Amino acid sequence: MKSNFVEFEDLNATKTGDGIPDGWDTSTLRSLCRRAGTTDPTKNPNLSFEYVDVSSISNELWKITTTTRHTGATAPSRARKFVQVRDVIFATVRPTLKRVALVPNDLDGQIVSTAFCVLRADPAKADSHFLYYSLLTDDFIARMENLQRGASYPAVADSDVLEQEIPVPPLPEQRAIAAVLAKIHAAMEVQDKIVATLKELKAATMAKLFREGLRGEPLKQTEIGEMPESWGVKSIGQVFEFTTKHRGLRFENYESIPFIPMDLIPLDRLFFSDFVLRKPKEITSGTYFEEGDLLVSKITPCFENGKQGIPTKIPGAFGIATTEVVPIKAKEEVSHLPFLAMYLLDSEVRNSLAGKMEGATGRQRLSKSVLEEWPIPFPSFSEQRDIANVLLKIQAMEESNSKKRDILKSLFSSMLHLLMTGRVRVTNLTESRSINQEKKNE
Repeated sequence: MKSNFVEFEDLNATKTGDGIPDGWDTSTLRSLCRRAGTTDPTKNPNLSFEYVDVSSISNELWKITTTTRHTGATAPSRARKFVQVRDVIFATVRPTLKRVALVPNDLDGQIVSTAFCVLRADPAKADSHFLYYSLLTDDFIARMENLQRGASYPAVADSDVLEQEIPVPPLPEQRAIAAVLAKIHAAMEVQDKIVATLKELKAATMAKLFREGLRGEPLKQTEIGEMPESWGVKSIGQVFEFTTKHRGLRFENYESIPFIPMDLIPLDRLFFSDFVLRKPKEITSGTYFEEGDLLVSKITPCFENGKQGIPTKIPGAFGIATTEVVPIKAKEEVSHLPFLAMYLLDSEVRNSLAGKMEGATGRQRLSKSVLEEWPIPFPSFSEQRDIANVLLKIQAMEESNSKKRDILKSLFSSMLHLLMTGRVRVTNLTESRSINQEKKNE
């Protein structure tokens, strides 16, 4: 069996006067594509079809993730573009969001919104996967940004997309480039699925452990639902401490103070060591905290999304955080902060507390008093710790796989630029073309 190894060569020096590699050309997308058809499903009321609109596209993985089923009688007014397998669809509304996708086999012959430009590659001139990846390049998206019109609903026309020129290598090299990018892209998708599965596992485990515990005890009914017989119901303020004051510290006695703005408070991880050092005169307001406190966001949507964390490795005895967080401390051998942190990540708890927020829409706040008075199921300290440890292990796996996904995204972005500009060339075209066939043969 042949090797799957694909050779790359840096050919940045071998450029034509137009700045493209030798053997490449430039062409408009229109000249590389065949005309895609339109349809009017309302003329056939009994027709059943899958419909793809702009919200159907993941702009993280650039694929169609959802569809809606319609008949001609219920067809949306925008359902007018007929697509075939391997067509490339590019959302012309807010084009900088990169809502780009390839039409898969199971959507061959279905209908998409008029908010998409449909590109159907002429197989004698262009590989559809190569065109797909071309539309994801930073250069192409920047051009779309310059052409978009409208402030509240920025969009480009189909003609704006089709008249764009792109660098075009020979067909074998197009396929080779697409094959390399597809491998990285597929790995990204696998990693993303692992992260999504771990998120679901964590949510399901939370729901079970906060209701049933770890000891297999009989359950009792309480004012906040079922829980093990040995557990109690406490308000958060009864078993944890809340601190928001500066404790009389005079900032001018310090050269610099660790400061944590909202953008450094994490999502999807508990412990963090990110901070900035600020001069005392630069801090006009803030919330006092000590290392190891739990900082809980009190503004929407940060709270709703679970933006909270426990700062570690903070230099000095204290730090100052944005006023938009509430610092919480554990009581020694009574309460366990990671237990509380995980409880506050439970979706039902967050949704219930979000309903208590006050203020203008989009900038509502959860008051400290509401959080202090909120009831929680309260097991022994040892069981709090054990429950938290189970959930932290799942979260650690989630974080690890999220990092792997991010590394793959960075690699994809780099290779997309290098391959699509010809700065790096795929030189072993025969082997790269055979990759998909070899996988089938295995």
